[in-house]
Amino acid sequence: MSQLRDYLIEHPALVWLLGFKLEPDPTAPHGFDVSASVPSRKQLGRVLRNLPNAAAQFLLTSTVNLLQAELPPELNFGQEISLDIRLIQAWVKENNPKADVKESQRLDKPHQPTGDRTCKLGCKKRANQSPEQQLLAGYGL
Repeated sequence: MSQLRDYLIEHPALVWLLGFKLEPDPTAPHGFDVSASVPSRKQLGRVLRNLPNAAAQFLLTSTVNLLQAELPPELNFGQEISLDIRLIQAWVKENNPKADVKESQRLDKPHQPTGDRTCKLGCKKRANQSPEQQLLAGYGL
């Protein structure tokens, strides 16, 4: 939170844009005292802890939509997500190259290793579209 507060103090236009209550200061170059206008580290932490998840999701979705509207369509921004590619191997025979397992089962997504129910091939699905958009995309629309 202290780094966030420092960042906001370094960017007074962002303080104004985010709608913080501005403390007037005629001697300041922007007309307000930036450090007095930005809440303390504790207050920022308290607000973020109590912020409803729906509000955070709204901010994220709105930001992605605004970025998508500004960027060229050929970039397909918002259609792909990044994945963590760190390999996490469970101690199951499918991950042992010396084990007698059919190669078709070793990298088969529907095949679930019996020794570890959380070990799966592929990525965890996380939708970045509404259910209606996913349904239309499934039909090729």
